[in-house]
Amino acid sequence: MEQTQSIAGMSLGGGKKENFFLSLLEFYPRESRWFLASLKQVKDEEVVDRDEVLTHWLGDEQLTRLVVDFPLTEATCST
Repeated sequence: MEQTQSIAGMSLGGGKKENFFLSLLEFYPRESRWFLASLKQVKDEEVVDRDEVLTHWLGDEQLTRLVVDFPLTEATCST
């Protein structure tokens, strides 16, 4: 059986009320390709603590690496 490598991804929006997404990517060396294994949208109204959602999800998937995508500057409409 081929051993895959997994990595988690998190995409954060720039707005105050924007949701964020968690993704699970798996790398298959034989095919030399990455595949999206899962995608989860986390909505503010569904969770009390975003940190808890993230640590619980990373623990469930037994992941040790996380890539984060977030804006480095404020959105123009927020000023």
